[in-house]
Amino acid sequence: MNDNANRNRIKKVLFDPTNPPTELVSLPSKGLLYPDWHPLHKMARVPIRGMRVSDEEILLNVAFAKLGCATIELLKRCVSVPGFDQLEEEDLLAGDISALLYGIRINSYGAVLDPKIKCPACEHENKLEVNLSSLSINTLDLVPIEPYSNEFEYMLPKSGHVVTFGFLSFDKEREITSMVQEDGPTLSKKTYVTTLLKNSIKSVNGNRNQNVLNSFIHSMKLGDSMAFRSYLSQNEPTILASINFACQECHFEQQINLPKDQQIFGMSPENKSDIVFEPHFIMTYYAGFTWSEYVNYPVAYRKKFMDRIQEELNNAADKNSDIPSKAPQHNDPQVRAMLGKTKPHNSNAKMQRFT
Repeated sequence: MNDNANRNRIKKVLFDPTNPPTELVSLPSKGLLYPDWHPLHKMARVPIRGMRVSDEEILLNVAFAKLGCATIELLKRCVSVPGFDQLEEEDLLAGDISALLYGIRINSYGAVLDPKIKCPACEHENKLEVNLSSLSINTLDLVPIEPYSNEFEYMLPKSGHVVTFGFLSFDKEREITSMVQEDGPTLSKKTYVTTLLKNSIKSVNGNRNQNVLNSFIHSMKLGDSMAFRSYLSQNEPTILASINFACQECHFEQQINLPKDQQIFGMSPENKSDIVFEPHFIMTYYAGFTWSEYVNYPVAYRKKFMDRIQEELNNAADKNSDIPSKAPQHNDPQVRAMLGKTKPHNSNAKMQRFT
């Protein structure tokens, strides 16, 4: 697909009135590691739309949480590229998914993330404020062996062996991340490194036999392993989601990594009442929203709308107004009559008769 065709495809999506996107997100891979059949082939920037309330249901769904498929299902809703909804986790690079998720997070809830981090030294809980839009992107600089393929060559410095490797797809990175979260302190570094290498290295000296690869990885020299993992980390196209942490209590300093999956939204099924139902009650009570109107409302507008409702209530309270707000239930004629707020009715002067 040539560049003009790619630009025309983006324009067609941008001006689609049925699903209008609101932002363009830069892909760390620039779309250069996907074959020509892939919807993201050669797409350096991808159009997305902000989340609606119905999209929040995905992140709050218990079944999706257990299956671990909330991320890909959310992306299928919010990425405005034809054919993207047919993709699965193994079809997408982990770094590109992180960039898309951060774009959706910023577009829907704003760029400020305020995580609470417990200091590993004194256990003091620190409240931080991170500007997500200031995070850098490590874009693809390496040239693949074949155009639009996720395969690169690297010569190990100690042994001189040449390995072919690829950057992790989202399903492989999630598998490794889940393993770390589940096993925690009991997970040995050797097991983690071995799993990472097995999912990254595709051949050694041209040999793709899995038994040969497993044997090679288990006997790899420490210097080769460290050099390869450093090379992999430095060149992976992804969001550089790490910040400098300094404890406000004991001044302990550490580099910490921000989440690169749905955890950046800070939602879990336990929060559903506060996130979905309470705002629905307020918007229904004060603005007459139906459920279908509410679930299709952009979450970015919801916060502004609720802030405006709160401002209206505060103004009414400051003025000691008998009418709490301008909401329909407070301006019914019968309600106004009971509160003595009816206006005297005078007929139009032209309609009056003088005798």
